[in-house]
Amino acid sequence: MTNGSSVSPRRQRTNLVSEAPIEDTPAGEPRIDPAILDQAVTWFATLASGQATASQEAAFIRWRATHPDHDRAWQRLSGVQQALIRGAGATGSDVARQVVLSAGSRRAARRRALKILGGMAVLGGSGLVASRQPQWQGLMAQYRTGTGERRELVLPDGTRLFLNTATALSIALEGQRRIIELHDGEVRVTTASDPQRHSLSVVTADGHAQPVGTKFTVRRYHDDQGTQVRVIAGMVMLQPSATEVAARAVPAGRQAVFTRNAVGRSEALDVAALTWVDGMLSAERMPLSDFLDTLARHRAGRLRYDPAVADLRITGAFPLDDTDRVLDAVARTLPVEVHRRTRYWVSVSLH
Repeated sequence: MTNGSSVSPRRQRTNLVSEAPIEDTPAGEPRIDPAILDQAVTWFATLASGQATASQEAAFIRWRATHPDHDRAWQRLSGVQQALIRGAGATGSDVARQVVLSAGSRRAARRRALKILGGMAVLGGSGLVASRQPQWQGLMAQYRTGTGERRELVLPDGTRLFLNTATALSIALEGQRRIIELHDGEVRVTTASDPQRHSLSVVTADGHAQPVGTKFTVRRYHDDQGTQVRVIAGMVMLQPSATEVAARAVPAGRQAVFTRNAVGRSEALDVAALTWVDGMLSAERMPLSDFLDTLARHRAGRLRYDPAVADLRITGAFPLDDTDRVLDAVARTLPVEVHRRTRYWVSVSLH
């Protein structure tokens, strides 16, 4: 089934022309209620402490999803540009304590939180560091997309980054290298025709991808399943973080997964997996389990399915900006039913 409707992707474009922190409401954006900013500061302190429980993390996710201003307030905090730490350097716990101590009033808490966030650091050879907890690094990434959001960044040298849904990354200069640290999610990189004096690397927990005049995507999987690199043009060198493992080149039209200790065998490029950039989910006899897992990344809440539907096959092109419409189309095409308890709790079972 092919859906021929044209849907504009929900995406933002940002030209990165300054390294200065943003400490107030950007021009043209509505102001956020100070009470919401205060809530964001409280969550900041809780998560930065490294002591947050699983239930607190779940509550934080629900808080962000409850209202668009909650997400904007959090991104205002976590998206502030990071500057060099002076002196001994602050860990997440140090920052959290300072925020808590300064939170005597909403206005003071807001100003103090932004001041502290603006002072967090890019540290030496380890890349972008917000604390030693990987989950906190993702929360404190310079650039993020929410669920169902896509965003384009243009770097000063003309390199273009396109962030997929639920993606978190940070950018820094390290000597003569521009480092893009992908904490989570997926990014498409189109390198500048004239990279000036800086080379570029995309770094994940598994190692780094070094492009040679190219266009490619990098996706960091959860649960230590590795990093997927798809090369559209040029070539990318994959270097696992284990230094004794040799780098391997992946040419245009190929893709490979690498982990900390190995680079997997390259395969033919899955072109359908690239259509998210255009706001579409393309499938060619895709197992419904894979299709629904992908769709779930682009919608808030839980999308579950009965194992009995996993091996059904689906073909078509579907708009990612209307996932409820996609689910309805699946129900019309395949022998399945879509059950909606709430907007955020949906399941798919055999008809």
